[in-house]
Amino acid sequence: MENRAFIDKETLLLGYIASMATTSSIPHAMTQGFKANGYNAAMVGLNIRAEDMHFTLDGMKRSQLKGAMIDAAYAHTALRSMETLTPEAKQAEMVDGCVIVEGKMEGYLVTPKALLASLPVLSHRRIAIFGAGKMAKALLWELEKSDVVEAVLYVERVESAMQLIHSLPLQRLRVDIARATRDIPVVLEGFDVALNATTAGAYAHDAFVDVTCASAMTWVDFAYNKSATPSLFEKFASRNGGSYIGFASIAPALFAHHATVWFGATPQNLPTPFPRS
Repeated sequence: MENRAFIDKETLLLGYIASMATTSSIPHAMTQGFKANGYNAAMVGLNIRAEDMHFTLDGMKRSQLKGAMIDAAYAHTALRSMETLTPEAKQAEMVDGCVIVEGKMEGYLVTPKALLASLPVLSHRRIAIFGAGKMAKALLWELEKSDVVEAVLYVERVESAMQLIHSLPLQRLRVDIARATRDIPVVLEGFDVALNATTAGAYAHDAFVDVTCASAMTWVDFAYNKSATPSLFEKFASRNGGSYIGFASIAPALFAHHATVWFGATPQNLPTPFPRS
């Protein structure tokens, strides 16, 4: 659905940057959220290739756009176009949004905060994280400030996980490492949540790891899988009798955090989970 009906010369324009942004439901859902909170703002989808990212963001500084939501696939690529970074974005070396003030672009990162706000009450306060990339790094830094006591990184290469841990000034959070590959099944016990912090597993057949659990828990994906085909972690949730949280479920909290950056105040009316289309 088009957003042009809501746009006038006073409308604050924001972008959604992704490879298939114009066919995504995200711009319309965000615009509806703006309207529900009385913001005269609209989000437009921008189909961008990775190789054009710097050119596009540089051009945004001279356009009518005042900021953007950036797809996870471009979270690191967009980094070099930012003049300044928030502490979270600087620590994680990735961004999921930007705001333009007086021609200067600041990159920020809110996905880890939005995720933690979307989780159920954690009884064990233990989280399993699959992957040791930049999203895992961002998660660990956010968990350091939470009441979670332990995170275990499940990775194929132990060395990469060790490098990640040593790159963070963690003081309170305990972090362990365990191997997980296609050939080494993982059995989780005593965890509240299993997080897929990789770009793999968007579909159930993309089985980069095999995981079972001793008790029901919450399974989480970060990647935006708009297909009706279940993801690998959705499959695990169904097989193990657990609950599942994907991008669509995290979206209301993401809306709140992005809107707070763009408008300077926390919105009171949050949208329902975004449709997967």
